[in-house]
Amino acid sequence: MNSALTPAYCPVCKSADVHETVEAESFPYGEDGVEISANVPVLRCKHCGFAYTDQRAEKARHSAVCAHMGLLTPEEILHIRKTVLNMSRQEFHDAFGLSSASVERWENGKLFQNAAADTLIRALQDPAVADRLDRRGGYCSPSAPMAQ
Repeated sequence: MNSALTPAYCPVCKSADVHETVEAESFPYGEDGVEISANVPVLRCKHCGFAYTDQRAEKARHSAVCAHMGLLTPEEILHIRKTVLNMSRQEFHDAFGLSSASVERWENGKLFQNAAADTLIRALQDPAVADRLDRRGGYCSPSAPMAQ
């Protein structure tokens, strides 16, 4: 159990005999109520039987919705920005015009990006595309002349 995310004791009876399992869960999503499935960590107290989930379950549900909608997950967006492009949120905004606040929400799973933003972020995985779209004049080679 990850104690940074969950209490080391049951929130109901305060027992420390809490164990984690991963369980399949289905939940309705969207206006049409389509059923989405996710494998979520469930914490269960062996003393009183109380079962609960934490932030990791929310991440799993969010990722399942992303898969259903064909969107990048928060982890994938973060990877592209930080690892592939090596950019801060502010640099990402300055280069590509995406709101820093929106990017923060997408990366933290608080908001789903729209299809256009998702397509742009996917395209930015290619350094040549990122370089051509960088409004600052190219992140790959800052001394390169700007395209006319």
